[in-house]
Amino acid sequence: FLGHNLWRLDLLAIENELERHPWVDRVAVSKRPPSTLVVYLEERREIALYRRDDGLWSVDHEGALIAPWRPERQTEGRSPLALPILSGGRAGDLAGALAVAREIEATVPEWLDQLSEIEILGERDFRIFRRDVPYPVLVRAGTLAASAHRLEELLPVLAERWDIAAIDLRFAQRIVIEPVDPSPRGAGRPEGMVRS
Repeated sequence: FLGHNLWRLDLLAIENELERHPWVDRVAVSKRPPSTLVVYLEERREIALYRRDDGLWSVDHEGALIAPWRPERQTEGRSPLALPILSGGRAGDLAGALAVAREIEATVPEWLDQLSEIEILGERDFRIFRRDVPYPVLVRAGTLAASAHRLEELLPVLAERWDIAAIDLRFAQRIVIEPVDPSPRGAGRPEGMVRS
């Protein structure tokens, strides 16, 4: 717009053009005579990455895709490893995965720093991967508060008894363990019996 008459500029057209940029959330444009165009931009903030067949995409707080992720663009100086990765499902399911991340933050905030991936299994079902636990935890949206703290209490005992493939917290008043080998460690040998 350099070189154009300030009074003839269509501010709405300028705002619409700027809003088409994928990283622009909100924009306001005003004229400051005699020759200045003032532009206020609010940038969309990337809070997660979504893994698709065509690569990683940045995701905003509403679960909307922003643009393909670029390694040179780091949010607030963080590495991409600091952002949880969302996978599975469809791009339209991302708001549910972000709701589970907020549920984790409210229920077991200590999980949040170790959260590496949330896989979308269905409308309310998700598989959570943590950096500090070598197996996934399956959860159902809205039910994490009932079982997450109990799981934290039981993890040392469970890890002592089984090589765990996955833990399922989707059932009311139940924690389901999927062991790598269904027999407890030391089964069949008196000297290796599991303590109760």
